[in-house]
Amino acid sequence: MTRGTFGRLAARLALCSLALAAPAAAADNAAGEIFRIDAPASGDVLVGPVVFRFTVFGAVDRIDVFAGGKLVGSATAPAWRLAWDVPTGVAVREVRALAFRDGRMVERLAVATTAIAVDDNVDVTNVQLYPVVLDPDGHYVTDLAEADFEVLENGRPIRLEAFAAERVPAHLAVLIDTSRSMLHGLPIVQEAAGEFLDRIAPEDIVSVHGFNHGLHTLLDRSPDRGAAKRSVRSLAADGGTALYDAVLRVLAELAPRTEAEAGRRRAILLFSDGRDERSLSPLMRAVEKARESDVMIYAISAGHDLESLLARQDLKQLATETGGEFFVAEQLRDLPEIFERVIRDLASQYRLVFTPPPGARGTRPVEVRLKPRHLRVRCRTSYFAP
Repeated sequence: MTRGTFGRLAARLALCSLALAAPAAAADNAAGEIFRIDAPASGDVLVGPVVFRFTVFGAVDRIDVFAGGKLVGSATAPAWRLAWDVPTGVAVREVRALAFRDGRMVERLAVATTAIAVDDNVDVTNVQLYPVVLDPDGHYVTDLAEADFEVLENGRPIRLEAFAAERVPAHLAVLIDTSRSMLHGLPIVQEAAGEFLDRIAPEDIVSVHGFNHGLHTLLDRSPDRGAAKRSVRSLAADGGTALYDAVLRVLAELAPRTEAEAGRRRAILLFSDGRDERSLSPLMRAVEKARESDVMIYAISAGHDLESLLARQDLKQLATETGGEFFVAEQLRDLPEIFERVIRDLASQYRLVFTPPPGARGTRPVEVRLKPRHLRVRCRTSYFAP
């Protein structure tokens, strides 16, 4: 469940007070001799987390990006991307991009966007689903249209308010078991997690946590991949295992702190090799809180002793109940392949948004169906209406 204002969605629902302004004519074209603005496109609405994308043809050191007349950051090689959370109440009419080489501006481009001034005193509650679609061979299907999906809320079809087939910027929490049983395996996990952090999208932000009988937060909401990798490398193995308590605390820390942050997809990458033995909270409390928080959990189990085998059911439930995925690492050298699967999964999600029916309260069943019957969809099966 996400609370926030959603631009065009809010306009269609007439739940927000919007002031629409026609886009001003851009002074320059969106494509020049040295670089091109790929995103945003002319007429786009900039609300919540957005990503500026460029293609560079010539020698450029950096591209400074101005939105609403203010510098919001710089894009550099090799990605030539810049992520920005549009502040609440900011209406962006134009995006300007200035390319620099050796300290001198060499080209300037601009794109006119549709400005929306949102009355942030109005609060809209919507449900966002992030289904993944697979073909019979297990390959991701990413080219479906809105008409290919049907959403049932409590068994009844419900109208989608928004649909997107592109990746949404994410807040990813890496949660690694550092109990004493991880003493020999932790270095391998740290190396694989570092490779994972190198591969995630540039616009994502990362938190890093270790847990044994307590939770240790080493990094919070950072775009700095180097800092994230250093945080992972600093983990040390000791103590018991309080898995459920750790999940509950990370869910609380993943809660959005700003309107713009509420638009990010939130997920936990959880690795554990043993069964919970220290938590004060039961498994179902962690599952219920994850449902309420709209956080997807990717859970990885390792180990072959009896305790590890028993723990697999707990991890599997945390993953499947939240629309994530459960993996078993038969050997720790399988981890890079598993982490690569998580990256592909995050990049292949659709976004479906609907408004709960009047009077909806508590945990509600929801089902995503596909009209192409030969395809398989994976998505959470419930949501929480406050």
